[in-house]
Amino acid sequence: MEFASGSQGLGALSSGSGPITGLTTGHGGLGYFHDQFGSPRMVLGDAAWAITGNAGRWNGGDWKSDYDTYLANRASQGFTVIYTKLLSSTQDGGAFDNGSTWDGVNPFTTTADPGSGMNDAYWERIDYLIASALSQGITMFLNVVGHNYDMTSGPLAGWSNAQYEDYGTLVGQRYGGAANVVWMNCDDYFGTFNPQVDTLINSLRRAGAAQPLAIENMAESTSRRTLDTNDVLTLGAESATFNWVYSYNVTYLGTELAYQEDSPIPVIWGDGYFYENQGTAAEELLMRSLAWWALSSGARGIITGSEAIWRWDSGALAASSAEHWFTSVAGPIRAAYEALPGWNELVPDISSELVTSGRGTHATSYADGGNGGEYTGSTDSYVTASRTLDSGSRSSLAVIYLSHASTIGINEAKMVPGYGAYWMDPATGAKTSATTGSSYTSPGPNSAAGPDWVLVLQGTPVAPPAPGNTGLLMAAGLF
Repeated sequence: MEFASGSQGLGALSSGSGPITGLTTGHGGLGYFHDQFGSPRMVLGDAAWAITGNAGRWNGGDWKSDYDTYLANRASQGFTVIYTKLLSSTQDGGAFDNGSTWDGVNPFTTTADPGSGMNDAYWERIDYLIASALSQGITMFLNVVGHNYDMTSGPLAGWSNAQYEDYGTLVGQRYGGAANVVWMNCDDYFGTFNPQVDTLINSLRRAGAAQPLAIENMAESTSRRTLDTNDVLTLGAESATFNWVYSYNVTYLGTELAYQEDSPIPVIWGDGYFYENQGTAAEELLMRSLAWWALSSGARGIITGSEAIWRWDSGALAASSAEHWFTSVAGPIRAAYEALPGWNELVPDISSELVTSGRGTHATSYADGGNGGEYTGSTDSYVTASRTLDSGSRSSLAVIYLSHASTIGINEAKMVPGYGAYWMDPATGAKTSATTGSSYTSPGPNSAAGPDWVLVLQGTPVAPPAPGNTGLLMAAGLF
């Protein structure tokens, strides 16, 4: 089965807000994901890493019900993206290391050999997953290669370059026209298989898969660079059309670094701390902070995960409708952020031209490779900020996140004349008017009894800079 964008096979795209279908890019990172009408869409994703291998495993074999119920849950909670693998393995909780489903359905006619052709019984399940997601307005971020383990000990272990090419060709031919697919490759990856993965990506593209694509490298990296030493990661530097931040540290670090490249591309925070559903105010503050640090630094979205869900164990489906972050906080954050005119053009205030004082201490990077630790506390009080670059060096929108009680100074000359201000509750999106001026002090506890607040400065938008115009970006400290 081959998928055509908007075809009956996928379910025709209707008017109104639909799934993420593409990516627009511009110099300075002023790009964003959009739907079929070109309207900006924020990435709000959940990582269900093993659902393709384990769907139906715990409910008597009804994999369709697992897909439909989970996707309906996430759609009702405001999610726009699900991130998963095409081939499962024991690393992610699957039953086998050859890519087969829990009930032994192989992905290829000959086990683990793409040269033998696709086994339709397997890929019809992937077809159904993509189509069910589209019916809910959800885009699938599909990891073709999977975890580094999958290339050393899992379903791709021992493959030749020709087999990588066969695999990319088969997947590209089948899903190259899918309206709601974005491609991912690798995870916890150190470049060992660059020639093979490059072969796969090229064959995927030649087969007609023109959708956005990124690389997930090792922890503490973007798709294109390491976070600690800023080393270029060749595969992503050559192939990624958006930048994926994988970090267990505070999320503003990777987002800011991605914007400081010579030619930035749209960036999202894609991987790091997974929700543990501890039921504590401390973990809820941590999750809000990780989300808002990224968004208020110009990220075009976030993908989170749950320890109860990513391996698709027996309790995963129930957890998808019960965990507080997913049911009650993530969706309101997306709704509030997407409602800001120009949110998709925000860039980080790296040089503190807008927020001139009170920002606190900027964190430093962990060592790459996942050996640098994990931020799980509430000690980082750095004030993150981003703004649009409308005209001159003035902004019609600024988004500032104060994770702790703070007083900050603002250079009002960087905002358009007549701008207004309000405080946004970071857990609900509720707004409270603020008096404009050169200084702002965060209110008392928010609705979640936390100290954190989002300050929004907003005026009437004016014409944005033309693509390729670096002058404003240089003024904002991005070059």
